[in-house]
Amino acid sequence: MPVAAIEAGAVVAITGETPEEERELSTIIVPAGTPGLTVCKPDAVKGRRTLIARELGLG
Repeated sequence: MPVAAIEAGAVVAITGETPEEERELSTIIVPAGTPGLTVCKPDAVKGRRTLIARELGLG
């Protein structure tokens, strides 16, 4: 039984770099049901029981 329904997915991407060579990150929220969005089974993250990590496929 799932803990909670997935209503959206978050994609974190490296979208730039500062002059000091630090990475700039952006988070993109993708609503569930978006055409082309595939939500895969949960990944086992050792030692983290409160984190539900899943692979998201866009395409």
